[in-house]
Amino acid sequence: MSCITQQKDYEVLKNIREKLEIDLQKEIEKLHLRRMLASYRTMSTAKVATVKSDSKNKDHGKSQPILPEVSQLVIDPKSGKKYIRGKLMGKGGFARCYEVTDVQTDKKFACKAISKARISKPHQQQKIANEVELHKSFNGRFIVRFYGYFEDDDNVYILLELCNRKSMVQLLKQRRTLTEPEVRYFMHQAVQGVQYLHQESVIHRDIKLGNLFINNDMEIRIGDFGLAVQADKDGKKEMSVCGTPNYIAPEVLSKAGHSFEVDTWALGCVMYTLLVGRPPFETSCLKDTYMRIRNNEYAIPSRVTRPAAKLIQKLLSERPEDRPSLERVLNDEFFTRGFFPKSLPSICCVAPPKFTSIKNRNKKCDYVNHNIYKSNKNEDNVSSVKDALSKINIHERPDEEQHESGIDSQDSNGNEEEGIFRVDANDITYSYNNPQSMCDRLSKCLNTVPDCHTTACSDPISTGTSDSEEDSISEGVVENNRLWITKWVDYSNKYGFGAQLSNGCIVIRYNDGTTLAVDAHKRRLQYFDEEKNIFRFSVNNIPEDLSRKVTLLNYFANYMDKHLLKGGDLDDPSKTHDVFSEMSVIDIWFRTDKAMVMYLSDGTLQVNFLADHTKIILNPELNNDIVTYINQSRESYVTTLNNVSKRGCSEEINERLQYCLMVLHKLGEMYIDDAIN
Repeated sequence: MSCITQQKDYEVLKNIREKLEIDLQKEIEKLHLRRMLASYRTMSTAKVATVKSDSKNKDHGKSQPILPEVSQLVIDPKSGKKYIRGKLMGKGGFARCYEVTDVQTDKKFACKAISKARISKPHQQQKIANEVELHKSFNGRFIVRFYGYFEDDDNVYILLELCNRKSMVQLLKQRRTLTEPEVRYFMHQAVQGVQYLHQESVIHRDIKLGNLFINNDMEIRIGDFGLAVQADKDGKKEMSVCGTPNYIAPEVLSKAGHSFEVDTWALGCVMYTLLVGRPPFETSCLKDTYMRIRNNEYAIPSRVTRPAAKLIQKLLSERPEDRPSLERVLNDEFFTRGFFPKSLPSICCVAPPKFTSIKNRNKKCDYVNHNIYKSNKNEDNVSSVKDALSKINIHERPDEEQHESGIDSQDSNGNEEEGIFRVDANDITYSYNNPQSMCDRLSKCLNTVPDCHTTACSDPISTGTSDSEEDSISEGVVENNRLWITKWVDYSNKYGFGAQLSNGCIVIRYNDGTTLAVDAHKRRLQYFDEEKNIFRFSVNNIPEDLSRKVTLLNYFANYMDKHLLKGGDLDDPSKTHDVFSEMSVIDIWFRTDKAMVMYLSDGTLQVNFLADHTKIILNPELNNDIVTYINQSRESYVTTLNNVSKRGCSEEINERLQYCLMVLHKLGEMYIDDAIN
């Protein structure tokens, strides 16, 4: 092949790849919009009203502030250093914060740009100077690091530590509430950060979710020292009224003078908000909010545990002198007796983590982030998915089961499962996997694929065996990880997205963010509420408030049974374990003009190509991810990424794996960054 022909082929492939990237980006943006709309639907009218009220209060009826215009290339006039302006990370009353990259070192920073037109008065300039002088002296672990500042004709620029996960505002918008182990993890760091400031004789005076930033390591960084003040050496209290309405302490409102204790109060408001999903004193009217703060009027929901509630009450003590020292807070039973993860995965930004069983609850233990889902199935083999689905009505017993009339209320082990049970998250090995991990492995594989495509993926694997051990996957691995979506139906314009998994479960992800699943025996159901709490119940004990969702589940199942064919010839694996003990749910789905993309919470990626109805399924495995290709005839071919890397694959599979790589790359970006915008 001539160099010219090779160059043309390269250009064609490049153009195709760029078009696919554009298509995927459009669909990802639609997905973001759908998630944001779903989040906004659940916001109460009171919350919306409060946001408007707070906004008006900040503006005080004045014209909109002048926000800085920042050029694509920012230059420090004194040092000559050049910075490329990146994405907008946030904006405040008169500043914008961008991600910038040092042209020479390629190091990334957060750059706070302040318009000089907005700080034309001497006292405004002094305020910025004080903030810079104060911030650059800090060296605490949980404080946003200060790297420098400079100015040009239009703006003042402050270079700060880049916190890619943004602030806890974005985290809570995505999550609504956090689990207590997560709150324990984040609050312990926030308290240490405030403790450091107090040791430096600094009162922050604006501790709130928006000023608690999260870095790449999922650690808290306290920032924004615009209202911070050096405490008077003689103990003289500050008299000015400042702060954010929902976090202001009563002594600030009463103008009786305030000191370090206002930060302790604000920490109590933060902790309450993380656990409950709204600030403790929030109302639709600013005047009423202040009244509730003065009267110390708030309620802690019963779902908050006793140690957490007690600590909140201590932090929100009406009298400043009654609030505990931060040293006492760090030694409170909320931190010392509960499960305390030493680290958190980045997926916490979009979904709650699941922790392994804790044998000794009084000891801190490591969060297990590397456990990859291995599906253990506990059903009888089913010869035909269609036959199984024709009996899907969960209010009726499958015809082939020869029992007495009525639904069998026992589980597969013969144990009665009556009533409604809340499932302890520690008892579920159910974890969200970051798509970026598989993206990295697939990218490495495709970069090392031999130039000459072989048929490593072209031979069918019959019941998990093959003629060559090198070409196949051992039977145990295949059986334990062959989790995929056999049928799906998208009613998300009205109800949600439904699918049947290869383990026989029917799973529906409703538009309100909840998930309902029924096992293949149609005896037990599992429900994930908006806060990701898990409840199990039998078909004999369906909660009244879930009856409509169960009915919708039945409709979804019947539709898939009557109108959809099974997507491939993979055998339904035998179910030897409780499928609900290692539950996987539909995490993300979207359609491009090329494919239907479905991503499960266990890290399984399935891409159904629309033009020819072929499918690629990537199942995560600790040492060797499984690749399944289903062709137009619904015949399944199975291999591993290691085999593809060593021996190559057919051109059609390589082409589809390249598409999967782009999908995973985009999903990884969304999980880590875009999804929390």
